[in-house]
Amino acid sequence: MISSTRRRPPEGGVALALVVLNGLLQGCAGLLDERARFLEGWRPGRVVQIDQGAAIHVRIAKDCRKMVAPDAAARDRYVLVRYSETPSRCAYRVAPLSGAETIEVGDRVQVNIQHCHAPLAMIGG
Repeated sequence: MISSTRRRPPEGGVALALVVLNGLLQGCAGLLDERARFLEGWRPGRVVQIDQGAAIHVRIAKDCRKMVAPDAAARDRYVLVRYSETPSRCAYRVAPLSGAETIEVGDRVQVNIQHCHAPLAMIGG
């Protein structure tokens, strides 16, 4: 008589597999969130200059000063952010700086290159 005994996987192995699977799923969700933010115009960058609009001189940039009256653009405070457009090419964004933002030159930020009204977001670290 042949007995058929069914082997059960070790309980620790199942738990480990679930932990690994959970980590993979969270990693994929993070990539999807990052891709969605990229498609919405968000780019990581570094603050290069903070000044009145008239004092920021950059030849080629996505420039929010063009969206307001020239006299307001000259006197309001703006931030110049250098961001990676492609792995080998940097670009610049001139974005408005609200009085509530505590951003300094050299800070790492997320800047939206599609919408001037989107506030900068600090990147931790």
